[in-house]
Amino acid sequence: MTTVQDAGRPGRAHLGVGRAGALDAPAARLANRLVGNPPDAAVLETTLTG
Repeated sequence: MTTVQDAGRPGRAHLGVGRAGALDAPAARLANRLVGNPPDAAVLETTLTG
């Protein structure tokens, strides 16, 4: 399964909004840096790819 993930919603728990975002945030930031994107740009996150 592949999903689109961004930096999430930190600081909004008091509103009942979960943090969400990429499971491996450092890897997402690194991937964006490697391709010249802003650190908080959305990334594709894959799971169960074997």
